[in-house]
Amino acid sequence: MFAAFGLFIRRCLLLIGWACRYWPADHPVGQVRRVILLLLGLPLALLLQLMHWCGFLLDELLFPGYRRVN
Repeated sequence: MFAAFGLFIRRCLLLIGWACRYWPADHPVGQVRRVILLLLGLPLALLLQLMHWCGFLLDELLFPGYRRVN
């Protein structure tokens, strides 16, 4: 369960690295748009993923027998 969350974090960091590496030097409007998307989109995606994984953790804590249900 935590391995998938770690994979998500690594992919987010790779996306940030890719965006910095291939920064469009000749399009200032594209630069502003990319910065806005990175600053708003990635934290929002991280927050949604954290909520999702908290739900998985609560399932394990509150309903430990859910895997045995047919």
